[in-house]
Amino acid sequence: MSFSEADEELWDMDPIEYIRQKFDVFDDISSPVPAAETLLHSLCKTRKGILTNVMNAFLTIINNPNITPKEKDGALHMVGSLADVLPKKKVFKDQVENLLVTYVFPGFQSTQGHLRARSCWVLHCFSDIKIKDPINLAKIMQLTSHALLNDPDLPVKVEAAVAIQMYLISQPESNQYIEQQIKPITVELLKIIRETENEDLTNALQKIVCSFSDQLVPIAVEICQHLATTFSQVLEGDDSNDDRAITAMGLLNTMETLLSVMEEKPEVIIVLQVI
Repeated sequence: MSFSEADEELWDMDPIEYIRQKFDVFDDISSPVPAAETLLHSLCKTRKGILTNVMNAFLTIINNPNITPKEKDGALHMVGSLADVLPKKKVFKDQVENLLVTYVFPGFQSTQGHLRARSCWVLHCFSDIKIKDPINLAKIMQLTSHALLNDPDLPVKVEAAVAIQMYLISQPESNQYIEQQIKPITVELLKIIRETENEDLTNALQKIVCSFSDQLVPIAVEICQHLATTFSQVLEGDDSNDDRAITAMGLLNTMETLLSVMEEKPEVIIVLQVI
């Protein structure tokens, strides 16, 4: 479950293909990684005492001063895979939030892009836990939005966008922490949708359009134009595959969402309809 040399090579040589592989459910069939995730998850969920042993092992690995970045990635991957098991066990229930603060937040400062991406992914996995301290929720939104807007690595931006979407869905109070930045966040998201043609990102954009329709009125036309151009780009692509069809549908659905939320704004709708 650790970041491998093959992962590193693909990340450096072709980050867009790296993203495609990581989000492609069909790739999972031939990869040992989801098999390891499933095994770990099943053991911890069904076998008595295993979860405690796994968490003790996690703490030993993550607190080792000589840990390598790849090992740290594997340890965080283990914890993220158990996101629906840990909060249900009495002994760990109240420790999850502290675990995120202690071991996941610092990953955003890592010099290793894959660890910053993994930190976004782990936060996304735990997006529906009850966060007791609003300061921690504010920090999560600040870390993920900063990663989306400023990280130099495209896979980190993608993971950050998905994490933001999951918190907007699961924690409605998270809206307030990114409201001031919603325009640059939306513009950046449009940019990386065009670059990666990733359908998960069109879902993230749909959620943002629904959650911040009033704030996005000034750039609604720009959003629609961007989506239409990306849609044309997807249709004119060299290879015709299912991924492209799903992405094209996602773009159309996002345009439809934009039209519905702008329904009460006739001056905007009249321009959107032309596009």
